[in-house]
Amino acid sequence: SEARNPRNELFGEERLARAAHRLAGESVESMVTGVLDDMKAFVEDRPLDDDLTLVVLRRVR
Repeated sequence: SEARNPRNELFGEERLARAAHRLAGESVESMVTGVLDDMKAFVEDRPLDDDLTLVVLRRVR
């Protein structure tokens, strides 16, 4: 959520949460791909300032 776009805006927890809610019910692989696609679209061509870690957990009932 610390990725920044060319206008120096953070991707942030709110965008991350919106992406996760939008992808709820998808496979874990689809969720990872979807969140990363959203983040890449947001940052445009700006390189990341740090490493990137994304953990997706699925609750099994």
